[in-house]
Amino acid sequence: MASSHLRVFGPPELRDGAGRRLPFRTHKQIGLLVFLALEARERGVERERLIDLLWANVPLAKGRHSLSQALCAIRERLGSSAVTPGGRVVRLTSPLGTDLDDLPDLPISLRDSTELAEPLHGMDTCGGPEFAHWVDAARVRILHTTRDALLTAIRDLRGRGEVGQVHERARQLYRVDPLSDSAVCTLAEMALLSRDGEGAARLLRHHLERTAEAVGKPKGGEVARLLRRIESGSAPLLVPTPSKPGPPALAPPDLFVGRRAELGQLETCWTEAGAGMVHTCLVVGPAGIGKSVLVRRFAMSLAARGATVLMATCQEVGSGIPFAALADLISDLRRDPALGGTDPHWLAEGSRIVPALKSQFPGIPNPPAAPGEAARLRVAEAFYRMIETVAEGAPVLVVLDDFQHIDPASREVLHILTRRMHRGAGLILAAERTDELEVEAAPPPAKGESSDWEHILRVGPLVPGDSQALIATLTDSQQQGNADDAVTAKIEELAAGNPYFIEMLVADWGAHAAESLAASAAQGDATSAKWQPPVTMRVAFSRHYEGLSQDAREILNLLAAAGRALEIEEVSSLLQSTSSHANRAL
Repeated sequence: MASSHLRVFGPPELRDGAGRRLPFRTHKQIGLLVFLALEARERGVERERLIDLLWANVPLAKGRHSLSQALCAIRERLGSSAVTPGGRVVRLTSPLGTDLDDLPDLPISLRDSTELAEPLHGMDTCGGPEFAHWVDAARVRILHTTRDALLTAIRDLRGRGEVGQVHERARQLYRVDPLSDSAVCTLAEMALLSRDGEGAARLLRHHLERTAEAVGKPKGGEVARLLRRIESGSAPLLVPTPSKPGPPALAPPDLFVGRRAELGQLETCWTEAGAGMVHTCLVVGPAGIGKSVLVRRFAMSLAARGATVLMATCQEVGSGIPFAALADLISDLRRDPALGGTDPHWLAEGSRIVPALKSQFPGIPNPPAAPGEAARLRVAEAFYRMIETVAEGAPVLVVLDDFQHIDPASREVLHILTRRMHRGAGLILAAERTDELEVEAAPPPAKGESSDWEHILRVGPLVPGDSQALIATLTDSQQQGNADDAVTAKIEELAAGNPYFIEMLVADWGAHAAESLAASAAQGDATSAKWQPPVTMRVAFSRHYEGLSQDAREILNLLAAAGRALEIEEVSSLLQSTSSHANRAL
């Protein structure tokens, strides 16, 4: 009966290989089996001790008889050789499996987090006081083992890009260890990815209060740092709303489907960066393949875990402007309240390229005069010092999207930064558009010189299952309902796994139904069937653009030229209209 299993989470019980429950006649008999399974495998336990644990309140002769009956009951269920026969010492010899033997796999399949947090439930009253003390100590050991197994499972699942399962394990870990920073930060990450900034802030505040009560003093670290960034709006993808009380709202999230392997590789890079092995990673792929969405999702996940994250998008118009990308990164740093702790001397150096620092910190001096090359080194050192202050010793992620447009001065500063940062201090991550359609081919030596990157991640088309999931998600949001199988198959065929092309074709189908490119192609229309991305992408875009009002077109053109997020007041001011008018046009 080697396949029998002893459950220790929740009320202990024994089950056979088919999952059928094998009940015992008394509570003490199952208590004896639990004790033997946890304590008497390698070394036996004297019979007198077992009697003292479970039958201390009865005469010795009756206790011996009850022990013999309990051992017979165990042999009946596990086999005649399950327990050492006779003798002064009792040892469990049956290869009985327990929940602890299955860790960390058990928590992955176990859905009831409450039972994970209550091992050996009801065993306290099984025997005398000494047995109750043993149960308490065994529970502590089991909870510690479970906590470590869940932490290991979370780390391994992140390495595989299984975000959904990571969040499920975090729920279980929070039940097992309510004071776990890892569990709370992961649950806050789940809330932030669901655009629930208020819920994430509420969870973090409760955790800090609960921890302060338990340890007697306020707690800092990654939880306090994350809460501060949520409340100030300095976390990536958070939109500050100073006119409203409470934490800022989240910007509309990118639709994210699949990419488990890619996320897993980025998590591996981050882990290795913490160990001092990898400092730079370049994400490459053709236009629309999902590089930006991937790096933003990864950055959001790290920010929700308390890491310092800086993000900037390199603009084509800024490729000839010295320090354009670096200025955007420093502007991102300006949103963090902790930046004020930087030495004023280095803030002054940073004001060379971001004059707004002087208005934000009026007391800083003017930067000293310096020749061009010296000024570049001073700016690089100032950027490092600002990051060091804001990070407070935590790892740092620097993200640059559209890296092919980075200006040479910013590139040199990043090169200096990689040399200046201490080992394991963080990761520089960039996304660069390539022209090749086959991502398996070696990327060209781009402007960023791919050979300088320690890790290159090539993003290819979505696999068929993920393409179908994205199409189903997008078409489900259309007022016309889900597309039929023929249209879905044609969208998948025309898009060739490119998420951006899928979104365009689904939007075209939602707007034009039977006259859309995909529907026409599915019906055998030769003209529509010739649609090939990206040559005729303008066809789908122009059909949407022509349907916009003049006001909406002006706002779209303004946002495209600005290349950054604009407040509604900025939009209305630039267009010389009222906020309500601009809102309607948006």
